[in-house]
Amino acid sequence: MVNSENDFFEGVEKLLEVWFVRKDGKTSNCDLRKISRSQLQQLMEVVKCEIISCTSSEDMDAYVLRTVCVGSRIQTDPTARSTSVGSHFSVFEILADLYYSRKNFKRPELQMTPHRTFKEEAAILDALFPNGRAYCMGSLNRADCWYLYTASLSDAAAGSLVLRNNRVKKQMESDQTLEVLMTDLDQDKMAYFFQVNCGSAAEATRRSGIDKLVPGVVIDDYLFEPCGYSMNGVLRSVAGGYMTIHITPEPQFSYVSFETNITHKSYKELILRVIKTFGPKQFVVTFFSNSVRTACARFSALVMHF
Repeated sequence: MVNSENDFFEGVEKLLEVWFVRKDGKTSNCDLRKISRSQLQQLMEVVKCEIISCTSSEDMDAYVLRTVCVGSRIQTDPTARSTSVGSHFSVFEILADLYYSRKNFKRPELQMTPHRTFKEEAAILDALFPNGRAYCMGSLNRADCWYLYTASLSDAAAGSLVLRNNRVKKQMESDQTLEVLMTDLDQDKMAYFFQVNCGSAAEATRRSGIDKLVPGVVIDDYLFEPCGYSMNGVLRSVAGGYMTIHITPEPQFSYVSFETNITHKSYKELILRVIKTFGPKQFVVTFFSNSVRTACARFSALVMHF
């Protein structure tokens, strides 16, 4: 979100992830990628976004705008700046899981209602999802905290639907997402994301080392005028595998987000590569997994290091 009076730009994204299922389990004709690009653009206009480009794998289409990734059953919308949540779910039969999350804003008073406080956002979502839960992780009176809202089917209903759809069950057995949310970045490293220093997105990607973070991903990147950067990467050897990065490089409010669902043997090494690439003074790490065993093991390893 840009404030014209003092040129402030809020880099923090609002991340909305929604999983859909059908009552009858018949999903052969339910791929969200069948929604046309023109229809997606109409949806993006509601939140004042524009589709810039797209890259695809067998399982996912990744759109650079600020950013939308659509898979056959999952829609991930880390749309940045100033957007709204909770207005386009009625066309789908059953919402299985919903996650809305964001880091705290640097200037929340510049956001549109209801995004000035997480309490307001949670109230809007509560009106749609009676079983929703809202959480705040971190310190409310310090620089960093992270908000999460979740809603899902009851265990009994979810179990019944999964039993009707073995493909859904297979997909859900190995889902995990890592986020690294960084502030107060090294300005020598941020210099690559100003057009005066790099003439193209490809040059910024190469010189910054972003192309080395997750080897093998097909990168779709964009360098904004006069500064700022977004990229999506898809790993075609991994079903639904992606990474995405968004960068606000200005020194007064620098911010970088990194996200991937690609499994790594050592998330510690990946996080260290990310931190080395961007040089934050502060960062927040989140890790989601639908496997309790995986989540506990990864969390324990990260806690021991950091």
